Amino acid sequence: MNYESVIGYGTACFITDVEHKQKALHIIIDHYSPGSSYVFPEKKLKEVTVIKIEISQMTGKKS
Repeated sequence: MNYESVIGYGTACFITDVEHKQKALHIIIDHYSPGSSYVFPEKKLKEVTVIKIEISQMTGKKS
């Protein structure tokens, strides 16, 4: 049986600035749909919760 695993440690914080939320969401969208452009309505940006995780340590293994 083959497997991959990652264990990470870090600090999570809420992103409250609308511009920073928009930038983070564009990074996520671009990962799944490269080159797409999406305009986030400001009302929705204020309503959505974005959490940033600053990784302090990470390990992984693969078989």
